Amino acid sequence: MFVTRCNDDGHSSEVAEQKFETLHAETSTRRRKLKEQLEIARAKKEKKLVLIKNIAVKMHFLRVRA
Repeated sequence: MFVTRCNDDGHSSEVAEQKFETLHAETSTRRRKLKEQLEIARAKKEKKLVLIKNIAVKMHFLRVRA
């Protein structure tokens, strides 16, 4: 026979386990989305740095030729 025990809140351990699994899935999804956003932000920053370096090189080249 299967007996369900209750925790302090009166919820069964199955309900608590289900809530934990849901929270874990939501946290994992949130973490994955944040990592994707961070990758995008880093890529944009890197692209800007490359652009700035290219402009600096062009300006230096123009000064040397003048």
